[in-house]
Amino acid sequence: MRQAIIRKSRCRDALIGCLCLYLCASVLLHSNAYAEEIIVEQADYAECQKTTANLTGSVSVRCNEQLLQAQGISLNTQTGELTATGSVRLIDPSRIIECSHLDYNLHNKQGEAEDIYIDAKRLFLQAKQANIGTAAIILKQGIITGCNLKSPHYGLYASSLRLYPKDRVVIKNITFRVGNIPLLYFPYYSQSLKDNRPLLEFIPSYADIDGRILKSTY
Repeated sequence: MRQAIIRKSRCRDALIGCLCLYLCASVLLHSNAYAEEIIVEQADYAECQKTTANLTGSVSVRCNEQLLQAQGISLNTQTGELTATGSVRLIDPSRIIECSHLDYNLHNKQGEAEDIYIDAKRLFLQAKQANIGTAAIILKQGIITGCNLKSPHYGLYASSLRLYPKDRVVIKNITFRVGNIPLLYFPYYSQSLKDNRPLLEFIPSYADIDGRILKSTY
């Protein structure tokens, strides 16, 4: 396959540049070994050499229901393996993953991420490192919370977190913190993602026998 260098203009030639990039990408990134087709929807600059495509500047790549956005992507057009850097977002119907660095395979949907933040619709997870698999995402020394802030007001800080998409979360060796203040420790927690109850909800209350208490469900 011949080499190709494509430059996308930001002005009136943008549509032509985008069209050329789309047509070239549709050919270059198609592998006969897989049913899925990888399509570059956007990139400011693309350089294709043999089986490697280097894309930079507001890159957007789609593979079926997966949409990958980053500032830079180096993609193996034969295997679907890639390295993405700079404001990385991996979006599919069940979650949104944000990270600073991603090594990933678009075909088998497996990889590793650094500085990861996951929006699982109602729950939010963070960790320095994570392994992404088809069955689960495994996070080490991470946080899970119902607060969508990057510095959450509260959360479950755990040595191990497993997110099973569209199913449940399983957490081990947990400290519940409000801000930086640890309040409770417990060894295990599991919650269905189909459960509409908030994650580890605490409700201040009062009982005649026990006095002031915090009510919760577990």
